[in-house]
Formats: sequence, C-alpha cells, structure tokens
Amino acid sequence: MTSRVAPFPLGVSLHTLDPDQRLETMRLLQGSVAIELLPRSCLGRSADELLGLLEGVDAASVGVCLDTNHLVGAYATLPDVVRALGPRLIALHCSDYAGVDEKHWPPGRGVIDWAAFLAALREVGFRGPLHYAAALEGSTPGERIAFVAGNYAAQVARSTAAAV
Repeated sequence: MTSRVAPFPLGVSLHTLDPDQRLETMRLLQGSVAIELLPRSCLGRSADELLGLLEGVDAASVGVCLDTNHLVGAYATLPDVVRALGPRLIALHCSDYAGVDEKHWPPGRGVIDWAAFLAALREVGFRGPLHYAAALEGSTPGERIAFVAGNYAAQVARSTAAAV
C-alpha cells in the first residue's frame, strides 16, 4: 500500500494554500474540489461566471456544485445552467423553493421543474453525488431516509413520464 502525504502541515486548510498547492494536494489525495454556484451578488453567481473562473483549471481536480436554490428568481433556467456547466458539474445540492428566496423544501414542493432538471442531468451524463439540502419529513433517521427515497423516486417517475 502506498501512503500519500499532503504537501502542507496537518491542520492547514486548502483555502490557505496557493492554487498550485491546492491542485497538487487534490491530485495526491485523489479528490476534487467543487466550487458552488452562489446566489445574488456572490462571486460565482452564474454558470458563465463560474466557467470563466475555472478556465484553464484542471477539470479533473476542480468542478462545480450546483445548488438548485441558488438561482433564486432564475429558476426556470435551471436545465440550461446544467447544460452550460456540462462536464464541469460534479455535485448537486437539491431542494425546492418559492422562486424568490431559499426555502430548502423537498423537491416537488416549489417552483422547480424537476422533470426538466433531471432530463438535463441525463443529457450531460451527470454521475456525481446528489445531496438533498432540504428539510426532511420524519423524526428518525430511518423515516428521513424513507422520505428521501420516496421523494426522489417520485421525481424520477415524473421525469421519466415527461420524457415519454
């Protein structure tokens, strides 16, 4: 077994390293960093801005995490954002909202067209992690897991039906 040693002292955060050190650290750890699309006036608030920031950066080490709540009033563009990010999209934070401000409702409870979103994910071949960033129903971990499984299955069923 080969051991890997990060090129920085234990306890140093990646954000304190220069960009070359960060990329080398991610390569050594065989990981990747996902930069999240953020709302309003934050840096990285659109697909175009994120792609511009990532231009020239190793796609195997750095990608994008798309939070479905962070498009705020532009929620109808979500499928287009997925297509624009394409292969740079490596992680998802999924929840629904009223289209005005973040609510973190379970998918299907707000304004997002989940069928169109899932279709766009299929189009770009997304295979990364999907994190439910939503308030979950249930009082026990098992109940919450069952809720997520049922909610996700319902969204996939709607998406599949819409595609037919």
